[in-house]
Amino acid sequence: MGKITTVGLDLAKHVFQMHGVDAQGPVVLRKQLRRGQVLALFSQLPRCVVGMEACATTHYWARELGALLFAPILALRSGLAQFPGVLLLEGEVATPCPRSPAHA
Repeated sequence: MGKITTVGLDLAKHVFQMHGVDAQGPVVLRKQLRRGQVLALFSQLPRCVVGMEACATTHYWARELGALLFAPILALRSGLAQFPGVLLLEGEVATPCPRSPAHA
């Protein structure tokens, strides 16, 4: 298992999707988390970049993860195209993993 360098976090009301990759790009971690588990899991991970789609609670989570010394990145839906594996189709995000935009 390689060292996680980038995490994609799909925020939701109750269940979040997390997708971590190492420097070479292969998936190292894929998890489904409840809201209360997010900070506990991140406190056990190596410090890395965390990408999140901008939504109502993104700033809250960016502050919380920043306090744990992670580097949060907030992206507009159209900005997610810079992440590997994401296709933009008529303004919508389609990923190879239909379960979660965190894969982006």
